[in-house]
Amino acid sequence: MILIICILVIQNSKIVHVLSHSEYPASSFAFAEHSNSQMLVADNTFIALMNKLKTLRAFEIRLSKMEARGTRLEYQDFVINLGTVNQTQTTKGLILEVNYTKK
Repeated sequence: MILIICILVIQNSKIVHVLSHSEYPASSFAFAEHSNSQMLVADNTFIALMNKLKTLRAFEIRLSKMEARGTRLEYQDFVINLGTVNQTQTTKGLILEVNYTKK
């Protein structure tokens, strides 16, 4: 089972995406829109830090989280992740990830 959680945080009209991925349980990923594709990779304490900053009013709005849940399949040299994307209780779409892993 694959689980990806994305939390959107808005500060001064800038959107920050904070992601956690079940295949990387000790890591958190964050990137801001219009940041030239730069991504921050940190350990899971980063999410706790974001929560503390929220209590200090450093971040104005915290939107509801989005989750992608699904299964991981392996076929020959390919890893296929297939799942549904949900926001609160509403299904927003499907996600399909295909990786070629040369063995």
